[in-house]
Amino acid sequence: MSALFHHGHGGTFFCVVVGAIALDVYSKRADKGMPPVGRRDLARDGAREYGSAPGDEWKKYGAYKAEPPQVTQSDVDFVRAHSSPGDTIMTLGDPLLYVFSDRVCAFRGGVVLDELLEYYPGRTDEERVAGQREGLLMNRPKVVVFNHETVGAHRKERYIRALVMPFLRDGGYVQVDDKFYLRP
Repeated sequence: MSALFHHGHGGTFFCVVVGAIALDVYSKRADKGMPPVGRRDLARDGAREYGSAPGDEWKKYGAYKAEPPQVTQSDVDFVRAHSSPGDTIMTLGDPLLYVFSDRVCAFRGGVVLDELLEYYPGRTDEERVAGQREGLLMNRPKVVVFNHETVGAHRKERYIRALVMPFLRDGGYVQVDDKFYLRP
């Protein structure tokens, strides 16, 4: 039985149980001859809900092919080769790089998009990213990855200008190529 199938129906089963309990309490108060819902009824309904997935579900489960991740294997390989699992990194691309490379994000938020800047307090972009800069200074990412495959560079220009490039310059980061920077 597919775990996703069970998780999807867990909420339904929960609602059935809560409804049955409420109905049981109501029927005891009403005393109008409505029989209380028994444990046997709950067990039967639960078994019916979890024990009989539609036949099509099994076919889909066997034929499912996961979508390839938006993170390139070369990015994951580079991060793994130049850092250790305890190190922090920063990516300007898909945050799934943190997951696939088994590394931790160096700053709060983990997503770099100009649209998000307006939600931070401050009058200028530099003031708005001050908290993230403090996080970067405290956690000093071992690797910084410029990846614009999922979200275009035009949606990160303000972030790059206000936070990323000053941080890399002030921290003495070494540019490996157009995509990767390493902490000295």
